[in-house]
Amino acid sequence: MVNGANLEPMWKDSFDGLMDKYGSTINHYHRVDLHRTLREMAQESSGAAKGKPATIRLATKVREVDVGDGVIGFDDGTSVRKDLVVIADGIKSRFVSYITGQDEPLVRNGRSVYRCLVPFNEINKEARLREIFQRQAPGFWVPFTPTSATYVVTYPCHSNSVLNVALIHPSLPHQISSPDSWHEPATIENALEAVKAHHTTIHELIAKTPDVRAHTLFRREPLSRLTRGKAVLVGDAAHILQPTHAQGGTMAVEEGVVLEILFSGLSDRRQVLRRLEAYNELLSKRVQLTQYLSDSLPGRGDIARRKAESLALETGDDLPADDSMQFSEPWRDFFYRRDVMQDAEDAVKGMI
Repeated sequence: MVNGANLEPMWKDSFDGLMDKYGSTINHYHRVDLHRTLREMAQESSGAAKGKPATIRLATKVREVDVGDGVIGFDDGTSVRKDLVVIADGIKSRFVSYITGQDEPLVRNGRSVYRCLVPFNEINKEARLREIFQRQAPGFWVPFTPTSATYVVTYPCHSNSVLNVALIHPSLPHQISSPDSWHEPATIENALEAVKAHHTTIHELIAKTPDVRAHTLFRREPLSRLTRGKAVLVGDAAHILQPTHAQGGTMAVEEGVVLEILFSGLSDRRQVLRRLEAYNELLSKRVQLTQYLSDSLPGRGDIARRKAESLALETGDDLPADDSMQFSEPWRDFFYRRDVMQDAEDAVKGMI
């Protein structure tokens, strides 16, 4: 973390030793690379894959879901019946109320994000930029302005060929994107306006991107439950997490592995409802707590933090101090020490 105005270091932590402590390292992925890899894993018929390869039907819009009977109805009038329905249609999901039984509105949270990718071959042409990123160990380099909570989050991805840049800032008057727009076109000038108080080196960095996209951040109150009948919500459909602690993808992976363990080898469809109830018991409170923490800006003592503290008393979780810096060891311990795989395996053993 560096001061956005002068780029002087403000806080630094090391990601050394993560493998020994958590059994994994922190990895940065280009979204396209991650999506492609997940698709290939789902469709492969050999190697590490288990079970029948998935059939992916593109451009097949779902009109409705009968969560009790597991019937999925499509816009073309056809339908299919499944033993298990996983609803993973993102922030703008139209099916959240099918699970909770009530309206779950999206609300703008007053913050927006400009996103861009900057090729490293362009960065390396400028001495000041080259000096910053050639000396950086793998991880995040984040200029920020505490008074306005404006962050310029950067990290390398796509085999270190590009630098991912996300400008998280209080929404500007012209930023009125809808939940349907993830990648609203924007201009470099728009992005520079959001970081006008930052050092000119940040302006030079942003100016080197070939494309800028924008979206407004939304939130939804944590859901009372994640499953109903034969259906389960996962990912952004289940929880809208702010970028505060970068846990959106992490939670989705946790949810996927819990589903895998609960349903691996299951042949008795009569067990589906019981397994989904176990899923809800394992993850519902964890998702709610993580969502409150993502809504809270560290050091502000805001209402989201107070809600998280109240819920933590119920769950028995020890929260990091409110002023602990994002990605610091207390937060890493909180998010990564829990072994959800072991929790799921224990739940399955309890059903045998």
